[in-house]
Order: sequence, then structure tokens, then C-alpha cells
Amino acid sequence: MAKAKRNITKLPKWVQKILAEKDGEIERLQGLRKLHGFLTAHKDVEWFCIGPVKEDMTLFQLQNNHAHAICFLGEGDVLFVGRKNS
Repeated sequence: MAKAKRNITKLPKWVQKILAEKDGEIERLQGLRKLHGFLTAHKDVEWFCIGPVKEDMTLFQLQNNHAHAICFLGEGDVLFVGRKNS
């Protein structure tokens, strides 16, 4: 969905601030809508999350004879993980 362009520079600063906050909320909701669509489209997958992380961490994949770093999470990050139901 294309975002409509509008000129708000002539509005009072407090109105500009509120509109900017609402635009941020709308973008967040659109992101959540996309995420919900993705999660519900994969009904054969069990979803869980790691986080929000309180301090930096590295996630490792354990293999037969070694561990391999696969992801770095910074403070406040959340990682969604999907596992295919068998």
C-alpha cells in the first residue's frame, strides 16, 4: 500500500508530532499484519520466540563435533523460530 504524501509543515508543531507518532503506529501495525499473515499461512509449523533479550547473545547450532554460530541477538531483540510439526 503506497503511503499518501501530505504537506504538514504548515500545521502547528504539536500536531506534526502527533501525526508522526500515528504514522509510526500505522507502520508497526502493518508490519504486525504481514507477520500474522505469514504465521497463519504456515499452519504446519509450530512457532515460538526467544526474547526479548536482556543482554547481547550469540546463538549456536550444535553439530556432531562442533558448534557453529548462526545468529547474534542484541539487547531488546526478539527472534521468532518455526519448527515443522511432524
